[in-house]
Amino acid sequence: MFDSFLQDLRYGFRSLTARPAFAIAALLTLALAIGANTLVFSLIDGIYLTPLPYRDDASLVDVENRYPSMGLDTTGESIPDYLDRRAGVPARRSR
Repeated sequence: MFDSFLQDLRYGFRSLTARPAFAIAALLTLALAIGANTLVFSLIDGIYLTPLPYRDDASLVDVENRYPSMGLDTTGESIPDYLDRRAGVPARRSR
């Protein structure tokens, strides 16, 4: 059984060295597939599987601005608005 495995391995090595362009294409395809698989797993692990680095992550809030007169229901928080809220400055009213 082990002898047939070695024989298959020798045959595979001989056939790859006989056609180097095919061997390079096969190795590049394998490297690209392994890299893409690693990237996808790292993203899924970092976004979905790893818990947030906070004690009580269920109590986190999302602060956003609303401008209904401009037709914007929700917008992101700008840095000056955040600093105003942190300093206790009352919110500016839109005209």
